[in-house]
Amino acid sequence: MTPLRQRMPEHLQIRHYSPITTRIYLHVIAEFARYFSKPPDQLDAEHVGRYQLLLIQERGVSQSTYIQTVCALRFFYTHTLNRKLRSSAFHFPDGKEDCR
Repeated sequence: MTPLRQRMPEHLQIRHYSPITTRIYLHVIAEFARYFSKPPDQLDAEHVGRYQLLLIQERGVSQSTYIQTVCALRFFYTHTLNRKLRSSAFHFPDGKEDCR
């Protein structure tokens, strides 16, 4: 297991995320990286935006799946990488402004 892959579940545990949420968030980050064929720490706000469009336009995911994906990406960049992406990089549907 890479150090990056080990850090994220630790950060989720420290913040008392459930085992199910942890599993989903790890899956989201793995899918995000797989889509771009790059390690997730090499992807930036532009990749996040393109991925969000992919989810809506091509994959037609449900609103709840979309929100969970955005929350996982935001957690990864904010807590695991300690990287501040502009808040506008994480688009929530109308009426939803935050995770949790």
